[in-house]
Amino acid sequence: MITYRIAKINDSNKLAKLHYICAKKQVDAFMHKLGIVFLNQYYKVFLKEKNSLIVLAEEKGELVGFHSGTMFSEEHQLAISKNKLRFGFAALPNVLANLKLLKEIFKRFRSLNKKEGSFRVEKGPRGEYWAWHPDSKDAADSLKMHNIWHKIMKEMGASKVRSEVDMTNKRVVKTIKFMGGVFLNEITLDDGRKRAIVEYEVK
Repeated sequence: MITYRIAKINDSNKLAKLHYICAKKQVDAFMHKLGIVFLNQYYKVFLKEKNSLIVLAEEKGELVGFHSGTMFSEEHQLAISKNKLRFGFAALPNVLANLKLLKEIFKRFRSLNKKEGSFRVEKGPRGEYWAWHPDSKDAADSLKMHNIWHKIMKEMGASKVRSEVDMTNKRVVKTIKFMGGVFLNEITLDDGRKRAIVEYEVK
């Protein structure tokens, strides 16, 4: 039986491990390349943000899925900016082991700093990562978790939520359309990837 709850600060390592497992299966995923130590620090910062929300799905005490996001994307970006050194040190072992990551990191920072054509939601409610363990096959529970996250966001005051999706992730794109997400625009990133901004009405 799947149970759902809101994540706490001591869940950061579980979140990091599941993010890593799921991202390895996703085309064009990047953050997992920086390592589980980096992801653990990332989620520790995320969970300390005043307006963040991460809903967990557990089965027999094991984490099988989560949906993360925030009421204020601006707050999340500020938290990332304030913790650059912390994240840098956490990612350093993986970067030293694979110096090609420096080029990918540079491209992402350049895209983040663009005044136009940014690949992220810059203001307001934002869904960030929707993860479901590849060995847990019941898609209905993943969709239920998605809906729970949106319902809580509505109670927090959101009427609409935006998120980003890489268009190469065909399964997620199909699911977003099924869930009523509207594709607002498509952006071509510096490395040639196509990413879309998606908007949901929170009902």
